[in-house]
Amino acid sequence: MAAKLAPSSEEAEEMVEAEAAEAADASDSGGLALAMPPPAENSVLYGHATAEKNLLDAMRRGQLHHGIWLCGKSGIGKASLAWRLARFVLAVQPGAPPPVASPPQSSLATPPQAAPSFGLGFDLPELPPPAAMAVPPKTPPPTENIPDLASAQNLAIPLDVPVMRQISARTHRDLFVIERGLGEAGGKAPPRQISVEQVRDLGGFMQLRPSQGIWRVVIIDAIDDFTPNAQNALLKLLEEPAAYCLILVVNHVAARMLPTLRSRCLKLALSPLSDAVMRQALTHYGLTDPAQLSLAVSLGEGSLGQAVVMLSGGVHEFYLQFLGLLARPDLASPAQTPACHQLAERLAASATARSRATKAATEPATDLFSHFCEVWPRFLTRVIAAAARAQSFPSQSSQSAPWSAAESEAARQLLRHLGLAGLVSLWEKSVVLLSDANRLTLDRKQIVLEILAAASVR
Repeated sequence: MAAKLAPSSEEAEEMVEAEAAEAADASDSGGLALAMPPPAENSVLYGHATAEKNLLDAMRRGQLHHGIWLCGKSGIGKASLAWRLARFVLAVQPGAPPPVASPPQSSLATPPQAAPSFGLGFDLPELPPPAAMAVPPKTPPPTENIPDLASAQNLAIPLDVPVMRQISARTHRDLFVIERGLGEAGGKAPPRQISVEQVRDLGGFMQLRPSQGIWRVVIIDAIDDFTPNAQNALLKLLEEPAAYCLILVVNHVAARMLPTLRSRCLKLALSPLSDAVMRQALTHYGLTDPAQLSLAVSLGEGSLGQAVVMLSGGVHEFYLQFLGLLARPDLASPAQTPACHQLAERLAASATARSRATKAATEPATDLFSHFCEVWPRFLTRVIAAAARAQSFPSQSSQSAPWSAAESEAARQLLRHLGLAGLVSLWEKSVVLLSDANRLTLDRKQIVLEILAAASVR
């Protein structure tokens, strides 16, 4: 592949700034917008019917654990399930917590006395017994349109139930949510971690009795963002939980959660979504084009959230451009050198734009190079696995095919020119180059050009 003359330092700086701006614009405008609501407002859950059934069975038996650890791959619906369970518990109010036992009657108890007259010439009226003056216990809210626990098939709650609207608006007094903020005014990025102060506020919430029913629910999304001190503070609350509190902990990577925290929660592991469920969910949220649907299922790898990020951040458009280059039989010819340099410059510019946004504490643009570091090795792994099993690559996208048309064509070209052994060598070289690029902060453009050169061996 022909080398390109290096520009001067001033020209290089200007080019980097221009490319960074173009990359930010491309990431903002090149994505596909899907009508997927956030977990707090999402009333639909895909692929986790078994987990819902297990939770319903535990509630029917009165054995719902006070701390539930929802773990699994990021973007598969753990937070949506947590909000769904919180809405159901606060609306249905299953299994009232055990009442506080009244003190036993003792033979030393003071017998009832006659009402004193205090020398007024008449007797004061007798006061009612203390039991009659006690504040009546709180009763659950009205059950209009609320499903019955005994007959419920899932954790769905009708949209017209007041609890549903209160929780979506985060105005329910028996719900406490800990999550990263949305950022400050002026484009400031949200804090990267959840501090111990937010967990201390949770302690005050758990000490109060429920105000709208008989349960208080806490949603932690996600424990991965907690500082070590914040996790230790949460541990103290989990060791002595209140009988009326339910704590739902969302966790993407188990190693980021303290073992002592994991031991005090009931583990509910969620599996990645199947391709059929992914297609159903993406179609529900507005993605109907067959080619884009197949590509989204492939990029998502069982994670609906990952598929949405790939589509909305412009990653899918770059991925198609990269696959188009790989599928060209004349990739090694000098005629394709400008296209290779253009793609490599775009990746390097997106990484520069994100780095500068991070230093300025503003909301960063999409880093295409980071996504490339994840997508490219996974694609090669799939091609190698399919070639080792002597599987064919379909020429068109279908409901049953795990490959998009663009992926199939690129895979066929790579396998035809490199063979299985060459694909393994390309994977090994790519993993080393991408790891060094992130670890040693190497030139991203040159890394991408070297990978393209290795893939273009004919």
